[in-house]
Amino acid sequence: MVGNVEEIGGWVIALLIAGFILILGAGLVGLDRRIRVSVSATHIDAHLSLFRVMHIPVSGVEKIEVADASLSQAGGLGWRIVGSDRFVLWSSGSAVWLTLTNEGSRVIRSDRSEELRDAIQSVSQASPA
Repeated sequence: MVGNVEEIGGWVIALLIAGFILILGAGLVGLDRRIRVSVSATHIDAHLSLFRVMHIPVSGVEKIEVADASLSQAGGLGWRIVGSDRFVLWSSGSAVWLTLTNEGSRVIRSDRSEELRDAIQSVSQASPA
């Protein structure tokens, strides 16, 4: 004997589809594991996959240095916020540390940190203060 069979409403199906899409998107971002950094005359942008996570005005950069960044400093991997510091990293290692004039620091992990530092320094020296 079968009791009352509840029908699955359209909103439940929509919720399941939305959850599947979110999980699929998070998986694709995790699989990509790539950080793209672009340096223009006015801004430094850092992207994780399709998402821009940092947009730093060159005029706001006070100090540029290369040093190691660890996952424990950042509190994990990906885009991380620790106090007034922002990290973008997929692994520990060499990173560019940007000290900003009024907003803490930004840390961008790169296997080519020296080249990134040189690019940012050349743009910051060429731009008017």
